[in-house]
Amino acid sequence: MFYLSNKAIQYPFAEVERVSVLWSIVYGGVLPFLLLCAWGAMFRPGSRKVHVTILGLLIALMLSTFLTDALKNAVGRPRPDLIARCKPRKGTAEDALVAWTVCTQTNIHVLQEGWRSFPSGHSSFSFSGLGYLS
Repeated sequence: MFYLSNKAIQYPFAEVERVSVLWSIVYGGVLPFLLLCAWGAMFRPGSRKVHVTILGLLIALMLSTFLTDALKNAVGRPRPDLIARCKPRKGTAEDALVAWTVCTQTNIHVLQEGWRSFPSGHSSFSFSGLGYLS
């Protein structure tokens, strides 16, 4: 539940993300994968060690994605652009506590993502991939 008068969630909806999901995957997953493959090709530590190292990276990425999504569903907070995503019905009282039922947003995915700002999926994915690489 939320107030329409809450200034913290009245920002405009960002059509274009500053860091897209694609670039997050590139920086957090593809780049570490390629660097680990290059390490394996240059130093030739043995195919088993390279295999285990790459599997470790993939497990770290999958585990962080799973835990982040589970936490988002359990304790997620509203995004700063929640009201713009919601598109509340005309005439809805701004000083009354309202639920998602006042929203007229037809794209359910956009509305549901409005409640999942914490923890950040981009940062946790990047941290797990680049942290594993280090």
